[in-house]
Amino acid sequence: MNSGTTAERPAGAAGLFRYNSTTGYPEWYDSATSAWYNFFQQKPFSVEYLVVGGGSGSSGGTNAVNYGSAGAGGIVLTSTISIAPSTGYTVTVGSGGAGSVTTSSPGGSSIFSTITATGGNAVGQGKTGGSNALYSGGTGTGAQGGGGAGAGGNGSVMNGGVAVTSSISGSSVGYGGGGAGEDGGGGGTPGAGGADNSNNAVANRGGGGGGGSASGGFNGGSGVVILSYPSAYTVSIGAGLTGTTATVGANNVTTFTAGTGTVSFA
Repeated sequence: MNSGTTAERPAGAAGLFRYNSTTGYPEWYDSATSAWYNFFQQKPFSVEYLVVGGGSGSSGGTNAVNYGSAGAGGIVLTSTISIAPSTGYTVTVGSGGAGSVTTSSPGGSSIFSTITATGGNAVGQGKTGGSNALYSGGTGTGAQGGGGAGAGGNGSVMNGGVAVTSSISGSSVGYGGGGAGEDGGGGGTPGAGGADNSNNAVANRGGGGGGGSASGGFNGGSGVVILSYPSAYTVSIGAGLTGTTATVGANNVTTFTAGTGTVSFA
């Protein structure tokens, strides 16, 4: 076996292997990643992720004066990331924000590794609805959750912002939809995952709470972290996290629904 320092590595070629006198390990060159790996080191692999922040709660209002404003959906981030086996990565599932007569609570941030999806913005009593760095009632596009529907003085703009859809779990699901505003009558239409007026949003969809009334607001839905990766790998879920794994096609799909902790792959 050829021997030499790291600085003396020859030009890479598929199948080339040598002893590295700098590290003290035999190593081989992988042309697919244009990198050297020692014989005791596993190659990184790609993981698809969906990270959704928690939806914000809604506020109340004064009936026939300024009806309750709906909560905004959480940010929705989806892409791929390179993961190293036997390395710990942080996962946090953001909580849904609490509703209130006056000012609701924002949704909590969801995290996977370096990826952070912030929660929906809080909304005040009788305002124009929660937003997510866009605008009231905003439609979810790309990474943007839907805005919460407005209420204001006369209950206009009642429909919640449309959610962002993903099929990472094996079926098409909407995440981060805005809640529907309260107008003293039927109210508007929520985005997927968001709530109708006078309702809490469903868990793990990152939707905003439905517009409240003079008696109070409603809660936003908690976020979620979903990871899809080749079935040759298994995940270890650390203490503090709630997660389940299913097989979808050629991949394992792990869904984290609550908590914070560390995960690793092998």
